[in-house]
Amino acid sequence: MNINSERATLISHHKSYQACLRSKFDAWLVEQAPSQEAEWCATEKRTYMEHMRKHMPTEYDNMMRMEEGNF
Repeated sequence: MNINSERATLISHHKSYQACLRSKFDAWLVEQAPSQEAEWCATEKRTYMEHMRKHMPTEYDNMMRMEEGNF
């Protein structure tokens, strides 16, 4: 695969992850009790992050460095 198709795949994974998060968040807003899920959309997130790690390591490393500062 070339870089453009890798980016297109990454964008597709990101859109899937974001759609899942949006759905979970909307459901959470109308729930009477808090969600018991440890993390929303873990499968979609894992797919997105693994694709980035394998095919775009520089971007992945930059994102991980930014995330380290968020704690």
